[in-house]
Amino acid sequence: MEIHCVTTPHEIIDSLVAFQTRYVKTREKLKKIYERQTERYKKEYDKYVRKELDGKLTPQDVPPVKPTLPADMNKTYDKYIKLYETTLVEALAISFDDFNRFFFDEWDFIRQWKSHIRRTRAGGTAAMLNMADMSELEEISAVYGA
Repeated sequence: MEIHCVTTPHEIIDSLVAFQTRYVKTREKLKKIYERQTERYKKEYDKYVRKELDGKLTPQDVPPVKPTLPADMNKTYDKYIKLYETTLVEALAISFDDFNRFFFDEWDFIRQWKSHIRRTRAGGTAAMLNMADMSELEEISAVYGA
């Protein structure tokens, strides 16, 4: 038996807009952290290359790993918001999975987003983090419970 929820497009839109706003704010913070990480990565990579060119590279020297930033999934929110803004029905039945997406922000990309935040905090994404970065990551983590 599949459970359906009867709701209105306006309720879905309100929920999606709130989740989108949260996503955009946290992505901007993470993007700033990523930019700082990238600057530190460039400096470390330059040091590594200089050592290699000077013939001073040892077996313990490993090249730094470039930081990663997850893809921007903001358009997913835009697509669903637009879909429900243009619907003509006053009430509609949505599946359990859609209910979880629209009212609990349980999307695959959000699960990946949380995972990326946890890995970055743990230093597993070629972090090159400083204390300011860690403080901002803690704020982002608190928003998502990551």
